[in-house]
Amino acid sequence: GYLYTDYFLNRDNRKYNIDELNDMSLSWGYEIDKKLSVYDIMVFFNKEKNNYYIVHRGTQPLSRTGVADILTDAKLFLTGKSQRMENRLEETEDIIKLIKRKNPSSTISLGGHSLGGTTSAYAMTSPYVLNNINELVTLNGFYGGIVNIFQNNMNDLNDEEIMKLNEKTTHHRMQGDIVSSEYLRSVPFGELLTYQLKEGMRH
Repeated sequence: GYLYTDYFLNRDNRKYNIDELNDMSLSWGYEIDKKLSVYDIMVFFNKEKNNYYIVHRGTQPLSRTGVADILTDAKLFLTGKSQRMENRLEETEDIIKLIKRKNPSSTISLGGHSLGGTTSAYAMTSPYVLNNINELVTLNGFYGGIVNIFQNNMNDLNDEEIMKLNEKTTHHRMQGDIVSSEYLRSVPFGELLTYQLKEGMRH
């Protein structure tokens, strides 16, 4: 998710092209599925594991949607709502439906970094996504603000679905990361794992 976010730097600043990103993914056994991917969400496939990984991209101020990324972050902090977040939820549902038609025996993972961690977690509160995703993994996501982002959707889930949501979700954050610092006070659902920031790493 972190590498995917950096791919969306403007072309002059981009650290790697789509083929290089795919090569890096292949080193972990995953290949980009370009037919299933959309601008805000990229899909990777591991043939050996028969696993699809749906990844929501994070905020990238230097991308062509940099202003929209920042405005989305601000809306989520102030109101807990964003049309872009709703769009990503719908796109995630559509991608899952395509995967199920294409490869019904496969497993599906979901995740994202920063803003992508937030929107993928929000998508996971959709009953359709929740019941068709095997795991949610986020990194340095934003989950707090003036208004609870997830509460309305979670209120519509039954006890069994809430249990699934907690069991399937792992949030990862780097110690000292400001974006995910809300987790120090509360975790909306799932397990939180915090890691010490290594020298030279950044958000």
